[in-house]
Amino acid sequence: MKIVLCNLAIREQRNTWPPVACTSLCNVLAREGYNPVFYDTDAKRPSPEDLNRYFEKERFNIVGISAVVSTGYEYTKRLARIIKKASPETQIILGGNLAAAYEVILRKCQIDICVIAEGEKVLLNLVKHYEKYRSLNSENSELHKIKGIAFLEKGNICKFTGPEKLISSEEIEQPDYELLDRFSNINQYIRDPMTRDDFSDDPRSYERHRQEKKMATVFTSKGCVNHCTFCHRWIKAYRVFSVEKIIATMKNLIDRYNVGFFCFSDECFGEKKEWLDDFIAALRPLDILFQIGGARVSIIKQDPSVI
Repeated sequence: MKIVLCNLAIREQRNTWPPVACTSLCNVLAREGYNPVFYDTDAKRPSPEDLNRYFEKERFNIVGISAVVSTGYEYTKRLARIIKKASPETQIILGGNLAAAYEVILRKCQIDICVIAEGEKVLLNLVKHYEKYRSLNSENSELHKIKGIAFLEKGNICKFTGPEKLISSEEIEQPDYELLDRFSNINQYIRDPMTRDDFSDDPRSYERHRQEKKMATVFTSKGCVNHCTFCHRWIKAYRVFSVEKIIATMKNLIDRYNVGFFCFSDECFGEKKEWLDDFIAALRPLDILFQIGGARVSIIKQDPSVI
């Protein structure tokens, strides 16, 4: 079976935030014996003609599109149209936060299935279903038993099968830089830290032993502790990763890619004070500099010592 995972090129500048969803899902499928590939549209910036040639040549059975934000709607619609024209038999699955608008997506775009919330269990179940039936046709009642998906039934009725159980914090993966090194341009994601003001303005960045060091992105948690009504988030969970697992990931990046600067791209860094104390203690021996992508200011009000 031929499977490809794609991200989106939705901004003028290339994204430096690693496509963690695509790499994680590739690894989930690979562990089950499949051989998926990753097509990094953000790094490659293919023209419509390039995309048409690629999908016409490869004739994938399944294309998974990861749409992290709602601003990816236009690109998703255009990409799906190109895929279906080049390879009409290809089944297209959309995941990511854009899938929160699954009814619009299914009616307006040439998307066959929307994955609602986390994709690790759901995508694997869809691939196994396709392998058995050679289709993701909604007329097959077995498809309706797969949790976490939305599709159009006969008569153009939109159906959501209900939520799939979330994976545990230990099952959540970090970005796979080795996979990015294989399928993409690693220099887009392992970068010069001086491109960031928060590092270039820090005198410590110019210390002799930090020269030539690179910067990488990792995560310490997933999700948010709030339930804001305006947010597209549907996963009502906040999961913190084990300190040991994060440190092991960081050490690997330090050894393999000469990383000495890190971006922790959580939405709610440091919400659990006891965990934060353990993490900072484990971090000190690494002698790295880091910045955080997101934290609630209320944690400072509650306990100024977190600074």
